[in-house]
Amino acid sequence: IRVFISHRYDRDKQVYDDVLHALRAERHAVQDISLTEADKLTGPRGGQRPELEIQAEIAARIYTSDLLIASSRPGVTTSEWLSWEVGLAAIGYGVPVLFVKEPDMSYQTKLVKEIAGMGLPHRVSERRTDDIVRKAIELIDGRPIWGVRFDEDGTTIRFRGPTQMARD
Repeated sequence: IRVFISHRYDRDKQVYDDVLHALRAERHAVQDISLTEADKLTGPRGGQRPELEIQAEIAARIYTSDLLIASSRPGVTTSEWLSWEVGLAAIGYGVPVLFVKEPDMSYQTKLVKEIAGMGLPHRVSERRTDDIVRKAIELIDGRPIWGVRFDEDGTTIRFRGPTQMARD
């Protein structure tokens, strides 16, 4: 399972470290392709790298992932980077998104509502390791079968999305 965790550092680090450990403990082969705390120093929040270079690196990581995990705390929609990552995963690449909400949060964020309204594969989880792991497995097991566009001769060019869209 290739997992990209959006903004995996600061106060979220321990939660997501526990999730990766729990997935491995259940005998799932897990590869964390998230940006680490060291990566963030040269990533979206600072450093000297041009924004497009950063986007290209993140896009490549998300493209190869089986699941994107993102925070769903209040005000998250104001984060350009998180919104871009979720949109790229869910709409651009057909990667399922698992939103992790804050404890005692009784409403869904605008971003979650938009993804749900489009019928894209996603789940919303409590901020507990067992719930995150259970819903991550649900999303990955329920993932559509990906196809290659029928009008392309080469198998190196892949279309990541529902097979019906590949036909269209």
